[in-house]
Amino acid sequence: MLEVTDYQVIESHEGVYQIKTEKETLTIKIIPIVTKVYKEDNKLGIVVNNVIATTTDKPSFGPLCNPSMLNSRSANVIEIKEIRKPSLVLKIQEKEVNVQILVTNISIYDSYRDNFGSPCIVISTVTMY
Repeated sequence: MLEVTDYQVIESHEGVYQIKTEKETLTIKIIPIVTKVYKEDNKLGIVVNNVIATTTDKPSFGPLCNPSMLNSRSANVIEIKEIRKPSLVLKIQEKEVNVQILVTNISIYDSYRDNFGSPCIVISTVTMY
């Protein structure tokens, strides 16, 4: 596969999710960032990294997020409301390509916190185009 460098991001829509746990209400934003585009014949390979920003209505402090938190119990989620799905529209060599980011799992580790007092979040996604 060859790397394509002549592409443009025409549109970028951040995903917004509102989640209620037993202790707090969270707003999660997922911002998709294109890092590489590959092409071979008529097949594309688009690499997208998702930046995640979390805010809470009840910030508190605790141990900072780290890989060992994955061994702890995740929070009990009461409700997940999808306000907007993350997506992109790319122009690759004069052709527009719609890229959808599907969230497959959201794990919240409320005993661990980031620097701003929001709980640590792990999100799994699938990129479709």
